Order: sequence, then C-alpha cells, then structure tokens
Amino acid sequence: MNVFNYTINADNLPEELVDCEIVNDGSSCSIDVYWHENPIRTEILLEAEGKKKQIDNLHMLYIDIGLEGDQPKLERGLNYECSTNNCNSLMVLKNLLSSLTFNDKFEDLVPILYPTEPFDSHWCGSFSNSTSISCYINPSPELCDQCSITWMNTMNHTEICSVCDSPNTPHSKIFRTVNFNMTNRVRYEGREVQCRSKDCGLSNIIEQIGEKSTIIFDLDKFLNPTSHSMRTVSNDFSKIIFIFIMLIIKYFID
Repeated sequence: MNVFNYTINADNLPEELVDCEIVNDGSSCSIDVYWHENPIRTEILLEAEGKKKQIDNLHMLYIDIGLEGDQPKLERGLNYECSTNNCNSLMVLKNLLSSLTFNDKFEDLVPILYPTEPFDSHWCGSFSNSTSISCYINPSPELCDQCSITWMNTMNHTEICSVCDSPNTPHSKIFRTVNFNMTNRVRYEGREVQCRSKDCGLSNIIEQIGEKSTIIFDLDKFLNPTSHSMRTVSNDFSKIIFIFIMLIIKYFID
C-alpha cells in the first residue's frame, strides 16, 4: 500500500507507485483508494486476485462514504474491480477519478451520531417493505439499544428496513455506498444509519444522506477519455471563434 500525506485527485496523482509488480496469473485486478481526514492522507492499493481462470467480463466500481463512532471520523473509499490486462494501472485510476464527481457535506450529519442518554426506543421507526434485506422488528422495543435504518435502491426498486435493534455492542454510523456495474450499466445504492440519539428517528434522515453527498460516475467519459477531451477542446475552440466573430461584428457596427 502507498500512503500520501495529501488528498489525491485526478490532477495530482503520483507518477509511479512503490512496491508494485506485474502479476501474470491473476483472474482479476483491483484498485483501492482510501481518503482520510485528521490527519489528511490518501492510501492507494493495487492488487491481483486469485489464479488465472476464465472469468466473466468484470468491471465494477464501488464508492462509499461514511461517519463512524460516537466521536465520528469521516472516511471515503473507492474500489474498482476488473478482469482485463493492465486494468488497474495509474492511468486507469486517473480516468476513474476524472470521470467521478464525489463530494459531500457529511460533517453536517455528525450531531445525529452523538448518543443521547438515556436512550428511548420510541425514537426509532418500525417499518419494513424489504424482501432482500434481513429485517427483524423487535417485538419488545423497550429492550432494544439503538435505531437502525437500512435503505437500498436497485433498478428503480427501493427497499427499507427501519427498526430498533439489539446488537451485542451498540455502534453509531452513517454510510452511503454506490455501486456501478459498467458491464450492464446498472447503478446500485445503499444507505445505512445506526445511532442512539433523538434525531436518529427523523423521517427524512435517508433523504438527508443523499442531499449531503454527490456521487456521479460518467461511464462514457471513462470508456472514451480521449474522445471526451477532444470534445472539450472542440467546444472551447468554438467558443473562442464565436467571441472573435462577435468582436469583429461589434467593431464594424461601432
């Protein structure tokens, strides 16, 4: 793993990484990037997985952002998995970051994770329309320890599980995860909240997670970075020509 004491983006990637070698018998490759705060640092990990074998065309991008703990720390992560030659190079990472819009104001959600004592189970919701999320509604809510909400959206189908939970060790967290399947162009998203505060039962807390973060991936730009750059140059040139013509017209009119 390579560690850098700054926030890495598409414009400031290092020219090379240390302790990297070419693996010829792997079945898939991966890129992991972790962005940390307090102190600021970025970790990059390139890996090859398994022994070489026939594998479906694999191109998956996972983006996650979260706050965790009673004294929350913000964590952001990117994981890219692929199954073609040299698909986890620094150039590919640069294209990934150039094609990704990833920003947030998750710090606004920190107060939700501060526990309120004594805990009241009535702060939590009790609802489920889930068929694929494991969801247990406690028949004795007075015995539970924390509010738990799990939300998932797949192929325009949304499921939610909102309960008062009884974990062995209560743990506060807010997470958003977005997965992009590049092979079939399908987007999946999950949001999760676990907390012990009065605000934990807010009916719009799942919406707030979406409002406080932006995760957009431009697949066409990633697949055709040169074409996109040429279009950008062409558009800029057209703007310059237009301004030049307007100046000429203004000169003769005046």
